[in-house]
Amino acid sequence: MEKSLFNKIMNDNYLPTFDELVGKSFCSNFSVMSKLIEKDYHYIEYYTGKDIQIFLLALEKGFIPTIEFINQHDFIQYNMDFMTLLYNKHPNYLQELTGASKMCMLLTAIDNDYVPSEEEFYFLLSDEFDQNDDIRNIRHSLFFSKSFMEKMIKQNPRNILYSEAKDTDLFSLALTLGYSPSIEELKNRRFYYIFLDEDIIRRLIEINPDFISLYRGRNEEVFLYAVNNGYIPDREKLNTSIYEGQAINHSVEIMKKAISINPDLVIYYTGNFEYIFSLALEKGFVPNDEILAEADSRLLPILKNKFIMCKAIDYNPNNEVLYNAQHLDPEYAKLCFSDTIREHNGIPFRMQSLESIYNSKKSSRPKDIYDANLMKDSIDLNKEAEIDERRKNVRSEIGLDGNNTIVT
Repeated sequence: MEKSLFNKIMNDNYLPTFDELVGKSFCSNFSVMSKLIEKDYHYIEYYTGKDIQIFLLALEKGFIPTIEFINQHDFIQYNMDFMTLLYNKHPNYLQELTGASKMCMLLTAIDNDYVPSEEEFYFLLSDEFDQNDDIRNIRHSLFFSKSFMEKMIKQNPRNILYSEAKDTDLFSLALTLGYSPSIEELKNRRFYYIFLDEDIIRRLIEINPDFISLYRGRNEEVFLYAVNNGYIPDREKLNTSIYEGQAINHSVEIMKKAISINPDLVIYYTGNFEYIFSLALEKGFVPNDEILAEADSRLLPILKNKFIMCKAIDYNPNNEVLYNAQHLDPEYAKLCFSDTIREHNGIPFRMQSLESIYNSKKSSRPKDIYDANLMKDSIDLNKEAEIDERRKNVRSEIGLDGNNTIVT
């Protein structure tokens, strides 16, 4: 009976009743169902296959699917062709659909110059339906689109936080429209492309002078602008910037301000302008053991400055070893550093030898003397004695050109 009905449809252009189609296997057949739908789109209700062309044909012929119909056919919810055609014919569906079908139609609408609402924009942020390649690729591309993100920023300037366009014009627009970011917000979003833009940095400094910490340039006028707008470089900020690779520690203007507050902050200076070191000494900087220990633990450049270190050695002769770590003659270096070559980030180095550490502690503070006594049984005393002897010989050589001194 089913074969007979099939032949009538295909050969005699017979239009079966809907009751006749129930349960028939050929309801999934493309040829049969497309032939029927060409004559009456209502036959789509009985199609059991998944060929999207059948559904597109029904739409073209005037079929208006219900929300229930769309939800029952989950594969058409993810089909951009179907949702595009449905939107073009019935744009009001956008307000009724949910889930994947809403995402598909929303992406289609945006491609047709539709501007999503704030709620729809946040819906676009969801990656719930990204298992579908079309949805994932189109959705992601929106956040890289300057024109789309400009519309969203005009709607809410904080939407700049979701832009992947890396465009300074968009960021400037957000600031103009009232976006007032926090420092952590920009750090977390890795807005690296604004950190060299002096105009944007100046605008951020006007919001909060601490934004100078994000600046990656070397223009002293920008640093001075931050100081003039109230930036206060304290120990915590300068210490943090060392670890985060910020540029403020290299700035003359920042360090002049820091030294005027506390000359001890000169230890965080990573530049080589002698004026800064001289200014610190002039303002009362005393390179005592505690300060030098802090500098040594962070490998700060101040230990290479002969003016500072001469002052430090005058304060405590044992500080000479810190300076010599930067300016050692090769033979002295072999004694002061381990024979084992280590590597960090592709750079070879040697650890300070136990004998050298012992030598620096044995006549120092009570705590250092205590540490030295604990180490004494684990070191080569002959080697330590040779370090002691060589120290006397190099005492007059402070300021030795470091180009010929190697510790690796």
